[in-house]
Amino acid sequence: MISRRTFTGLLAAAAMIPTAGFAADMPAPFDNPGDVKIALVRYLSTGDFFQAYLSGVEKQAEAIGVDLRVFDSRQDAALQADMVDQAIALGVDGIIIQHGLTESMREAAQRAVDAGIKVVAFDVDVENDAIPQVEQSDRDLARLALEAALEDNVLCREHLAA
Repeated sequence: MISRRTFTGLLAAAAMIPTAGFAADMPAPFDNPGDVKIALVRYLSTGDFFQAYLSGVEKQAEAIGVDLRVFDSRQDAALQADMVDQAIALGVDGIIIQHGLTESMREAAQRAVDAGIKVVAFDVDVENDAIPQVEQSDRDLARLALEAALEDNVLCREHLAA
């Protein structure tokens, strides 16, 4: 298991990696910045996690020089499916489906695949073997947060006792 301090150090080190000229060293199609269009089709967008997620996606898109289009359905399942269709109509090269409902996203995701668009689903099961599923364990995240809080509490008590 990696400690919180080590994790924070790795994040800080990654943030300092220079990105100038990064796109020039990338394989096709990322070797021509701006030529690649990616759509982020969001179901959930309210809260710290979702703001941090969006910020990270925007920074990575900028770092590799892709044209990012953000579609925010604000928890409207039908609108999210329509937004996938809008992304298809725009001729994007890839779609990231962020959260959503299986029932509304299954067919929309399939339409994107049928159109030859690469699709990735984050924390939504679109029931499609052609689409990589990326998930996080909320249980593990909660456990890690609680363990860190307990460790901080012990360290604080030790410091106060000294």
